[in-house]
Amino acid sequence: KISTLPPEIGNLAELSILNIKSNEINKLPDEIGDLFMLQEIDVSHNMLAELPWTMGTLPCLEVLNVRHNPLVLPPKPIINKGTAEILKWLRLNEYKHTKARQLGKNKTDRQR
Repeated sequence: KISTLPPEIGNLAELSILNIKSNEINKLPDEIGDLFMLQEIDVSHNMLAELPWTMGTLPCLEVLNVRHNPLVLPPKPIINKGTAEILKWLRLNEYKHTKARQLGKNKTDRQR
């Protein structure tokens, strides 16, 4: 069983299906968002507490299986609605997260 995915996973530009179910993975690398051809991801039966924001940018992703993970983010009600809602939530919250980071940086810059 594997416990991590290397950041280099993002270099597999033509990858369309990623099946890493039934492992001990507790975090997906942000580089997973670089897999623009990805149509299906199965990360069921792992140890994921959250999904990376970058997954929200995957344009071809149609199937995302996250069952049997102790996910906190996205929240359970969003997870229960399926792939489209999960991706929508990730996109929306990534935007908010980035905006908050930028506002925090600007505030810090002004205080100098």
